[in-house]
Amino acid sequence: MLILNWILLSANLLAALYGIATCIHKGRVELNYISLFSIGYIFYWVTPIMLMQTQLISYIEFPLKENWISIYHSIGTMRMNQFLVFSLIFFICFFCGSLIKFREHTVIDKSNASEKWDLRAINIILIGVGILLLYFVFQFRGALFTGYNKIDWAQTGQKGNLVGTSLIFMNLILLKNLMKQKYKKVLNLKHYFISIEMVFFLTVQVMILSLGTRIYFLISLIAIIMFASIFITKFKTKYVILGTLFLVILISCVGLFRYGFNLSEVNFLSPVNNILQETMLNSFSLIATINFNHWGIIRFPIYLMQDTLNGVLSHLPVHLPAHDPSKAGYPLYSPVGGTSLFYSLIINFGVIGSFIFAFAVSCLLNYLRNTKILYTNAVYVCLSSTLIFTFFRDNFYISIIKVGIQDFVVFPAIVLLTIWCLYCVYHKFFDKNKLKSNQKRKIK
Repeated sequence: MLILNWILLSANLLAALYGIATCIHKGRVELNYISLFSIGYIFYWVTPIMLMQTQLISYIEFPLKENWISIYHSIGTMRMNQFLVFSLIFFICFFCGSLIKFREHTVIDKSNASEKWDLRAINIILIGVGILLLYFVFQFRGALFTGYNKIDWAQTGQKGNLVGTSLIFMNLILLKNLMKQKYKKVLNLKHYFISIEMVFFLTVQVMILSLGTRIYFLISLIAIIMFASIFITKFKTKYVILGTLFLVILISCVGLFRYGFNLSEVNFLSPVNNILQETMLNSFSLIATINFNHWGIIRFPIYLMQDTLNGVLSHLPVHLPAHDPSKAGYPLYSPVGGTSLFYSLIINFGVIGSFIFAFAVSCLLNYLRNTKILYTNAVYVCLSSTLIFTFFRDNFYISIIKVGIQDFVVFPAIVLLTIWCLYCVYHKFFDKNKLKSNQKRKIK
């Protein structure tokens, strides 16, 4: 059984490595949703099990380590093999969704909207959201570049507003660049990265990073780089590897000091330990869920529906009756935060339902990738950027409802609809005045 365990663990790792390789073509990299999902899959699902199986966990320090090891040892070999089989099938189902051949669909813009109008409208909205972003940053002026040391945790909601607004601003930047491409404007790396809005956005992201919020900084960076690799130019593999290493070192260093660690406490292995802490701390709910008595075959996603309704009604004085998974025999064990994707899958879909969910999500992203529409292009990039982190480490209310649907689907749709409506009103009014002016000229 132990040999089978190693075989299944190796199969999971090899499958994910193949998924990462799908973004490499002739020595150049174009990031896609399969490669990003594969990285998250290795980091949050495979790595914790691998570290324990190889006994490398003894070299890693993280809070409640003994509790983690105790829970892991309570998992039988048969149950662990069942989880690894589930994981492999889950990954295969997700990958199979990328194999569906959707015909490239392009919508011809039949409106009379002009380049000047579209770009002016998106710039006005960018300025408005940018001012709001500065307001939220100002609220944390005393905590900037202090990690978590000076943050008042009563401000958690305000921090969520800051991060959410920054994601919306990023989405608007991508929409603006897609508009430029629509009007055949020159779009290269220089114009893309050294624009006023991009420099402003990256500056704000550095401030957010200084507050200790690493994950959403990475999501934004991945989305920006992914957009460039798809719509501007593919990157050479060696530069991607070097850039990734630099980013890993940067993020690990931020992690070391966000709790106020002293330089005297830092050694050569500290950055590696800090990165691995992320996966270990977020895997408490993973191993606890593996140890559940039963996972269920297929379920109706009542908790996801509840999260969706709560998201819709969050700004209204309406309170829905809450369904607690722990009362159904599925308590969430997450002593240091983070909710494993596996837990969310089991309580919402069960085993077979999870496979269907994986295939459906992959098909949706595959469809968005092959639909050459300004809106869907932006949605595809933004949703894909969440797969590597948020999708695996946050509950569905955050990963799907708040970040996925609210920030990356609904808001850009409202922006584009607003631009279109304003143009229709303006165009109708302008045409009327122009017609009257022409008639007066003819009479004269």
